Amino acid sequence: MEQQDEQPGPRRLVGIDLGIASRHAVRVLEADGRLVCRASCVPAVESLAAVERAALAGAPEGTRLAVVSGAHGAGVDADRGVLRPPRS
Repeated sequence: MEQQDEQPGPRRLVGIDLGIASRHAVRVLEADGRLVCRASCVPAVESLAAVERAALAGAPEGTRLAVVSGAHGAGVDADRGVLRPPRS
């Protein structure tokens, strides 16, 4: 558990748009919204591990990943690489 007086470490956001009949679109953003990379994955350990490696490539040591996922565009606007909450 983190202490309140500690500064948060670096963080990257990983948005996964869950496709039903296709690969899942993935966008990785810096905490300030800059696009790090785009990828795709399937629900398999090897595929998700590759996304994790891509998301952390070139990041400072200790960088944490925050993952947002869902169907129907939740988490990722695939055209713009923007993370957003699920549609109501």
